Amino acid sequence: MRPRILEVLRDQGLGWLTWMVPQSSFMFSLALAAVLGLFLWRSRQTSLSIDIALRAAVAATVAALIGTRLFWVLTSGALFRLSPIEWIGQHGTGSWGVYIGAMVGAALYLRYAKVPALPYVDVMASCAALGTAIGRIGCFLAGCDFGRVTSMYWGVQYPVGSRAYVAHLSDGSLPPDATLSLPVFPLPLYLSMNGFLVFLLVSFIWRRGRGVPGLTLAAFWIIYPVSRFLWELLRDPAAGGAERGLSVSQWMCLGTLAGGLVLLSLVRRWERESQTAAL
Repeated sequence: MRPRILEVLRDQGLGWLTWMVPQSSFMFSLALAAVLGLFLWRSRQTSLSIDIALRAAVAATVAALIGTRLFWVLTSGALFRLSPIEWIGQHGTGSWGVYIGAMVGAALYLRYAKVPALPYVDVMASCAALGTAIGRIGCFLAGCDFGRVTSMYWGVQYPVGSRAYVAHLSDGSLPPDATLSLPVFPLPLYLSMNGFLVFLLVSFIWRRGRGVPGLTLAAFWIIYPVSRFLWELLRDPAAGGAERGLSVSQWMCLGTLAGGLVLLSLVRRWERESQTAAL
């Protein structure tokens, strides 16, 4: 989509603004930097060890990079279709792999450091959706995660060579001489706005309930998948949406929601037990 945005700006005589349109890689890097910076700042606010928080963040980042590739390999069929060497060279990621990898990486390091994990993971959960809010703009610029075809006036058209264009050309929806894809829902922008709202809500819960270990993580695991499940209905099948039944992402939403509900019940039990012990 970035080439299309640049083209429109030039056609409107606004070529001097093209330098303001970032590369998708910049937005992904900005998302990582924003989450890491906020995580360290909020860890300091909560009187957690900054050294441990920084090491946990590094472990989470490395594990997230590995996790996103592994998730893509498992869900795209590349596990059996390609050789291990080809797994590395292919383009493809998965946001669920980022979440799972980051959580596993941080948890393993915190266990190694022999410190209570939930206070750190709660802070991490309070920041996670900010990465989604920023990173999905990068997805929009890169042309991935496009939505289903729409007749709404705010539908966007992707340029020649984009994933949406290739998908529409392949299924016969476009003539061979078309210069743009069919109008589709700007799903990455929806997911970006959704991520920002989730970030604000989970941040509010963290500020109010950060004295209850596990509460913020449970809140994120409940709020984010519920909201994302609905937006996934607009994802085009060629971009990972469901042709029938549920998509991989929607199954992940249900699994995460179940985990969040279980964790919330455990948090409530731990809180009752601590109150009883204090009497």
